[in-house]
Amino acid sequence: MNLVREHPKFSIVMSLLILAAVAAWVGRYYLVQGWGLLQVYGRARSVDRWLAGDRLSEDERALLLNVQDIRRFAREEIGLSDHRNYTTYARVDRSYLADVVHAAPPDSLRPHLFRYPFFGRMPYKGFFSRTRAEAEARRLEQQGLEVLVRPVRGFSTLGILRDPLFSYMTGYELYDLADLIIHEQVHATVWLDDHYAFNENLAVFVGRRGALEYLVAQEGPPNDAAVQLARDVWHDRRAFRIALHELYRRWEAIYQQDIPLPEMLQQREQAWQEFGAEWRARYSQRFRTDRFYDFPNRTMDNAYLSLQIGYTSLQDEFEQIYELLGGDLRLLMQAAAAVQDTGAPDFDPMQQLWQVAHRLATR
Repeated sequence: MNLVREHPKFSIVMSLLILAAVAAWVGRYYLVQGWGLLQVYGRARSVDRWLAGDRLSEDERALLLNVQDIRRFAREEIGLSDHRNYTTYARVDRSYLADVVHAAPPDSLRPHLFRYPFFGRMPYKGFFSRTRAEAEARRLEQQGLEVLVRPVRGFSTLGILRDPLFSYMTGYELYDLADLIIHEQVHATVWLDDHYAFNENLAVFVGRRGALEYLVAQEGPPNDAAVQLARDVWHDRRAFRIALHELYRRWEAIYQQDIPLPEMLQQREQAWQEFGAEWRARYSQRFRTDRFYDFPNRTMDNAYLSLQIGYTSLQDEFEQIYELLGGDLRLLMQAAAAVQDTGAPDFDPMQQLWQVAHRLATR
């Protein structure tokens, strides 16, 4: 008998027992945040039950139906695992899921890494309380690190729990919604411990490309307005990535100098101001929408830049592999799923991915 299906609260009880065991092993952070996660996830109820009732608003019903179709597309067209993620829905009194803390030294773009049991090292630490996230930020700042606290719309528990949909998602454009769902489902399908750059770049690439393919399949011919907007957003995200890598190279050159930190930071700020002036002067030539127009107005530091670079540093390689595989996301995911960490100190998942992709392309 399937106890989870017969007794819906059984999975929560078992999760609490697992949480208590893990917390006793690794510490208070996991107990507090695990309890926060279960409080949010525990509100979720079956999408099918929601749809069968009459309590949904028009926007909520559209969200649930759209995600059902996105999940179908992700499973059938891209080959992503299901794990029953996004088959539950919760109404919550928040506009995003959690706050995530990132950090980096003031003289380096190498991110500060947090170690997690089972999942390895990652450049972020999540909190379901903004107050706790800000306290962690202050602790890291006292260590001399530059720190970023940012909201996240969702994350994957890698199939351990059923990740729900939340009421704040009702306002998302279809392209952004598909990007989010596919991105997180990629994580639930392929995950290599201690290789966050590979994991995040794979999810970013498949999420964005998959969302565009989904919209093209749903909205009609390529000149459809929604599809064209999605293409423009995809183009602008690529232009944004290229521009940030230009800034990264400028700052890296500054950090290679043997100069005092105050002088280094002064040069860095000057480079950022020059970058902003170039950004505004060339914006209309580089971008198709106004999504990134105000970007130079933000405060820039190593925590933010290292985050962006970490998530996008391999995008060109993934694009090349995608083209090698004939523009087939299913084949790309098949190749990624075949990558296995050898445990060697110099193991490079991208090198192995290239090898697998070449075999798939020539078979």
